[in-house]
Amino acid sequence: MLGLDRLLAKAARELRSILQSLLGLLGEFLEPHGLWLPPQSSSQTGGRYLGSMPELPELEALRIRLAPRLEGRLITAATVNPKKAHMLRYPVEHFANELPARRIVSLSRRGKHLVFATELGGGGSDRWLVINPMLGGRFQMADGEVPVPATEVFTIRIEGRQELRYLDFRDMGRIYWATDLAREIPGWGELGPEADSVPAMGIDVFRKSLRRFRDELKDLLRNQEFLAGIGNAYSDEILFEARLLPL
Repeated sequence: MLGLDRLLAKAARELRSILQSLLGLLGEFLEPHGLWLPPQSSSQTGGRYLGSMPELPELEALRIRLAPRLEGRLITAATVNPKKAHMLRYPVEHFANELPARRIVSLSRRGKHLVFATELGGGGSDRWLVINPMLGGRFQMADGEVPVPATEVFTIRIEGRQELRYLDFRDMGRIYWATDLAREIPGWGELGPEADSVPAMGIDVFRKSLRRFRDELKDLLRNQEFLAGIGNAYSDEILFEARLLPL
């Protein structure tokens, strides 16, 4: 079982290393026109975009950067771009009407989803805004006077004149406005433990979990029921660091 021991250790180390690098990178992009997350230039969009689908490290970095700007803040308005309204897994008119007067209680991550927990301004009536950005989804924090990009899907105005904008240049993102996560979001109840919880799991629990699956190693790491948050890019990185074949 030496290979599993090595895989466990390397997975944890690789994820920690990548997350620290991303946090340093994101810290450099506090610009006058707003904070774009994740950052990377793209001639297609004119904005800053990441070239591959966000996985656990990118989404955790987003959560860490966005949470201090959003948690505890009251939503004062919400708008949806009619050209992108088809991306919402919820009636558009209800979405725009139901977010205002809610407070963002916390921002967390589950697998490849960002989870905005909200309640009414006076407390109670819990609901969750859940976003899986997929390949083209990005976030922009900006002052309300900053022009809205054409790729905007929806905008949430926060007290203090700041806006959180969700942008998507591929129309692949999945957006849910839910009261019951397990019932309303496909596959939610089947998600495995978070990949960054691997060190706390310990090798014995890791081995026991492994026995339920018969996938090749790369497919196993990408299987969200086995470990949530790892995709194509970091499964390769982890296996390379562990010196294990993907087959």
